[in-house]
Amino acid sequence: MVIGAIFHVLQSGFLTSFCGEFADIGQLFIRQSKALQEENERLRSDESLSAWKTSMFRHLKVYNFGVRNGTYILLDSINVG
Repeated sequence: MVIGAIFHVLQSGFLTSFCGEFADIGQLFIRQSKALQEENERLRSDESLSAWKTSMFRHLKVYNFGVRNGTYILLDSINVG
C-alpha cells in the first residue's frame, strides 16, 4: 500500500516544486557541463518521454494495487479454514 501511495504522490506532481528547489540548491555547489545542462533540458521538454513516464506510473500503480489485493484475498482464503 505504501508503494502505491508513493506512485500516486509522484504521479500527482505534489513534490515537484519541493524537489526542484533542492536541485536548484545543488547546482550552486555542483557544476554541470553545458552539454549535460542541454541534455537535461531536452529530456524535460520531450513529450513522448513524459507520456511514457505517466503511463509507466499508472501501470505500476494498478499492478501494485492488484498484487496487494490479490495477496490479501489469498491470505484471507488460507486463514478462513
